[in-house]
Amino acid sequence: MGNVALSLAARTLSAHLLDEIDDLAAEMAVKIRAQEPAYRDGGMVSGDELQRVCRGNLHLVLGELAGLHEFDPTAVRAVGRQRAEQGLPIDVVLHAFRVGTRHLWEALVERADDEIRAELLLSAADIWAVSDRLALEVTDAYRAAESARTQLDRQVREAVLDALLLGDGEQSRMWDSAQLLRMPQEGRFVVIAAECPGPGQEAVPSAESRLKERNVSSAWRLDAGLQEGVVALQPRFGEQALANALAAGARGRVGVSRPYRHLDETSQALVEARLAFQTVPPRTIGVASFGHHPLDVFIVSSPIAAEQLARAVLAPILDLAPAERDPLLDTVRTWLAVAGSTKEAAARLHMHRNGVRYRLNRFEELVGRRLAVPTQLAEIHLALQAVTVLGLSAPPTSSL
Repeated sequence: MGNVALSLAARTLSAHLLDEIDDLAAEMAVKIRAQEPAYRDGGMVSGDELQRVCRGNLHLVLGELAGLHEFDPTAVRAVGRQRAEQGLPIDVVLHAFRVGTRHLWEALVERADDEIRAELLLSAADIWAVSDRLALEVTDAYRAAESARTQLDRQVREAVLDALLLGDGEQSRMWDSAQLLRMPQEGRFVVIAAECPGPGQEAVPSAESRLKERNVSSAWRLDAGLQEGVVALQPRFGEQALANALAAGARGRVGVSRPYRHLDETSQALVEARLAFQTVPPRTIGVASFGHHPLDVFIVSSPIAAEQLARAVLAPILDLAPAERDPLLDTVRTWLAVAGSTKEAAARLHMHRNGVRYRLNRFEELVGRRLAVPTQLAEIHLALQAVTVLGLSAPPTSSL
């Protein structure tokens, strides 16, 4: 009889209750429906099914209490898996089991005479332990099924998202895709591409759950060192709010596409997002939106040509030691940022205007170009931006 230590009389009472198992199961089902709203309307668990499960549980518990058989959790584990697949919350399932256990205990006490009732009270812990084992088996099976369902759901959603981002989805199936991703089919969508800090590591940890807290729908995947996702913008959660939320949790470079009206336009948006994140300087953390800095997008769209231009224009500067190179580059960048004002550049750099002029002259001598000549200034500006965006500094290493 396992670990349940009941007297012969209590065991006999348990065996007699087995003769009333159908009535007990019906009464138990009525009590569960009365005390647990999720079972009341029969929508998720029908009345017949509930009564059948109650009968099976009574047979399992009373049979062990009576010493007729050992505890076999097979059937009750099947119930746990079924409830998980039905989407019934585990606290609801366990509450129903507690109601049923209390009904069984009351039935035992009501049918016992004074002597047996005293023995039952002494063995109450052992009797309830059988029901606890039943609840534990249900919980374990439920958790395992829930985990498997979550894993399958994630795999299905990732497959759907892959099809959308790669442009493999059919228009006729777009509604199904939107439903599986739990997103609207039309609205304002952006695609995110973020550089992961390491293999299998999210660039924006828990992005989906964090956005969900703001009632923003999204779907994400990890692919070849990138974390990519689709986000459905809301009237009160637009592009800037999204950029702020991403920046708060990002662990690398993040790119955001332009907004699109339809979910099936995400393949083009993915191209934009991947270009946008590359406009953030390497080895830094930041969020960039496609279209906000078109020159940077142009550079990352043709990185080889951009690097060749940068080295052709700035090679004499890039060849210098960092202690001499960096002040010259910073000075020219600052001078350009203040529209060529030597006074303003000096203020920002915390140095005398003569010092700014000296560095500008030195820069012009080295690169052989004049900042006052528009065409040459354009080359210098593009080269400087390429150095920043592509993270160029030292001369390229030889492949030999």
